[in-house]
Amino acid sequence: MAKKLYTKQELKLLKSIEDEPEKWKPVSEKEKQKYVKSASEYVKNKKQKRITIRINEKDLQKLQTLAQKEGLPYQTYITSMLHKMAEKRLVDKELLNEMMNSLKKAA
Repeated sequence: MAKKLYTKQELKLLKSIEDEPEKWKPVSEKEKQKYVKSASEYVKNKKQKRITIRINEKDLQKLQTLAQKEGLPYQTYITSMLHKMAEKRLVDKELLNEMMNSLKKAA
């Protein structure tokens, strides 16, 4: 099966460029360099390392269910959770709700 070359959003953008060229203007060389640098940094930071882990079957089933609710493949969901944990952005909602309720009561 052939890979899709463009997403729906990209196709819409291409159609807009073709149908309404007056809405588009070329970017300056300075802006172009800024975008090239940004894209290069994104690609450089996107490198991933393949790992193998053992996980409890029930935990995996729960993660797969959560991923499905989010509309994500479960491996992508797990990677996202690990990234949030590594960046210290993973939040325990129950603990957060308890803290918020305590603050409301104290106010």
